[in-house]
Amino acid sequence: MAMVIPEMLLPLMVLLPLKKIIFLTKRHILLTKGFQKILYVLGGFIVVAFIIYLGNDYSISNPELKRGILQFPGGGSVLSGLESTRKSMFLAGIGRVFLFSVLLAASIFLFVKKIIKPVVAVIILLIINSFDILNVDAKYLNANNYMQPDDLQSQVFDPTAADQSILQDKSPHYRVLNLSSGDGPFNDAVTSYFHRSIGGYHAAKLSIYQDLIAAQLQNKFNPSVLNMLDTRYIIVPSQQGQNSGATVQKNPDALGAAWFVKHISYMPDEIAVLNALGSFNAKDTAFVAAKSSANQPVYDSTASIELKKYDNDTIQYITDAKSPQFAVLSEIYYPAGWNAYIDKKKTDYVQTNYVLRGIQVPAGKHEIEFRFEPASVSLAQTITLIYYSGC
Repeated sequence: MAMVIPEMLLPLMVLLPLKKIIFLTKRHILLTKGFQKILYVLGGFIVVAFIIYLGNDYSISNPELKRGILQFPGGGSVLSGLESTRKSMFLAGIGRVFLFSVLLAASIFLFVKKIIKPVVAVIILLIINSFDILNVDAKYLNANNYMQPDDLQSQVFDPTAADQSILQDKSPHYRVLNLSSGDGPFNDAVTSYFHRSIGGYHAAKLSIYQDLIAAQLQNKFNPSVLNMLDTRYIIVPSQQGQNSGATVQKNPDALGAAWFVKHISYMPDEIAVLNALGSFNAKDTAFVAAKSSANQPVYDSTASIELKKYDNDTIQYITDAKSPQFAVLSEIYYPAGWNAYIDKKKTDYVQTNYVLRGIQVPAGKHEIEFRFEPASVSLAQTITLIYYSGC
């Protein structure tokens, strides 16, 4: 995933100066002075690449892998073949760089000499670039890498009877814990295709959620934690084993999307909050760190909070209470983007029960809205507008 970043940014780095080179008023003067430098850079890059080609032995650097290959009959021939293939691929890459360098240098030269117009130069560059991209991409993504959607669906994402049973529930919020997967609930990724899963796999989990898994869900599932995560359904293997189907158990104690607690318990820090989750009644008690600004609620047995809207970037609740309340929302705490509003007025919210959100709710009827508004996106948009306005 990290390789996607330079693959996107490097072309952008090229396009920005290229735009000025082609469309700048004094572009020919600029290119005439700098053309020799361009040739030096291109030539130097090719020379360095060729020196690396000559100096590399192309052998497998992993000694364990090398020993493993040599254990098989003909392993030495396999290693020699790998080294030869690596060497030829490297040389072919240098040849491709040289070819495209000549074509690009020729295009710039013709443009500098006013033999071709800017539009023609752009078209030539586009053709060269597109040919290179398509040629390389075809090695990684071709007809052998695709299958018909129906085949993929049936092989990987065919819903089980348990999935179909759960999908009858049209509520947008509940979560599912799958105990029937052979990979385990925190390495299985298929469940998340159909449901909002307690588990699932991701290479970069949020640290607070991973902490919760390690402390409260890894070895023994804490029922209070499952309840506060609104785990409405649990998929369990049948008594005959995992391969004979699975059954669904409904958790009647799941607390839903949001609820008002009777009191707040203040802990010294977030680690103490995490440890306190080992034994508590999530319906009545909320744990927050002592530094939190949350105030004790005035319990009202008739108070209500309901989920009104649940979209990817917007969540809305409707509340009605005779006294000030403290609401626990079964959403992961993520202050780097999620902002809270009560009756359209921005309001603070606090980290609650280590992974969830908690918010003070005044007496009366109110609308609570959470919006995902990351400042980084707004800043990037502003910078982009300023840059292009000045171009």
